[in-house]
Amino acid sequence: MEEKNFKKMNNKIISPPKKEQIIEATLISKDNNAVFFDLGPKGIGIIYGREYLQLKDIIKNIEIGEKVTVKINNLEDDVFEHGYREVSIVKTEKEILGQGMLQELKENQKEFEAQVIGANRGGLLFNIQNQQAFLPASQLSEEHYPKVKDGDPQKILEELQKFIGKKMKVRLLNILPDGKIILTEKPLIKETPAKKFEVGDKVTGEISGITNFGIFVKIGKDIEGLVYPSEIPNSDQKPISQILKLGQKVTAKIIKIEGERIYLTLKI
Repeated sequence: MEEKNFKKMNNKIISPPKKEQIIEATLISKDNNAVFFDLGPKGIGIIYGREYLQLKDIIKNIEIGEKVTVKINNLEDDVFEHGYREVSIVKTEKEILGQGMLQELKENQKEFEAQVIGANRGGLLFNIQNQQAFLPASQLSEEHYPKVKDGDPQKILEELQKFIGKKMKVRLLNILPDGKIILTEKPLIKETPAKKFEVGDKVTGEISGITNFGIFVKIGKDIEGLVYPSEIPNSDQKPISQILKLGQKVTAKIIKIEGERIYLTLKI
């Protein structure tokens, strides 16, 4: 749609918009550095600049005519100066459906196939419903776990990188409070940890995985607990890898049990 048409549509406003207002919008045009939305009586919305770059991966999956929920950030843009409303995307219809699917995968623990898109020293990266997912090395099957005798991090990374581009059968282990998706390749354990442990129990285990969102502690055969950074004593605010090491023995307390997942604290 040409710019004059955007301006013409913008002049049809019959209800003044408000900053921070959340409304439904329809994508009507997009190019290499901006996208435009029909906000109905609120005018024309635009995403450009830094906001566009941050949302680029989401925007490319939205089709012309698709409805999304947006928030009005500014009533007039600073660049185009045609009265466009600066907006940001809150949720797309696809994201809402995708989030529901993720919750279902978590609840029913069904195995599904996913492709490895990357690797770091902590594990493998996947793309699930247009969201990045992480499979800690400790959650790999015995067949795929990197067998490095001296535990050299660089050698482990080299082994993990061999999986990039390959497909694996995984399960959705958890969705963390910040939205991070955690996967596992290990088979479903019919006897859940809740039958062996109780909240408040003190346990001794071995650190089996270290990530930027916490550590995994093996506290039984095929049973691991997750310790968030906030539950790790760290008065100097050092990186977790400088405080704890793979294979280190630790004593922890169970603070929550949710299905297969046990949550621990080292603050005891």
